Amino acid sequence: HHPVVVCHSKGEMGKSGEISAANYVARKYGIKAMMMIGTARKLCPNLVVLPYEFEEYKRVSDTMYEIMFGYTARVQPMSIDEAYIDVTGLSAKDVIDVFEMRTGDRMSTSDVQDITVGSLVAMCIRKEIKAKTGCDASAGIGP
Repeated sequence: HHPVVVCHSKGEMGKSGEISAANYVARKYGIKAMMMIGTARKLCPNLVVLPYEFEEYKRVSDTMYEIMFGYTARVQPMSIDEAYIDVTGLSAKDVIDVFEMRTGDRMSTSDVQDITVGSLVAMCIRKEIKAKTGCDASAGIGP
């Protein structure tokens, strides 16, 4: 895996630009959003810089939200790629039924008996996002 950022500038001589996103590999070099590309290139000379692709972001975001709303109507969008999801009242069986209906994949309750419903929802959503968009997704689970 390569260190990758999204920025409108490649950081060539005389050009500057602000990084809007950095993958986990780039973050290991200390690179982060809102950093100037020139600073980032000093930290990591082999940095891969990708241009903005707004139509693709919208497509992936729309898909991600469609997936989340498939599990519960209680989704609070926070940004193009972040949301809070309330899974109160869902059972593991509910989640498995939705996952199987949406993906065609089979899942047994015995496969997931030792995890919380929140963790199960996160696992299902992450798998579906990866399958439908090719993008990895992270999830944090609260009480």
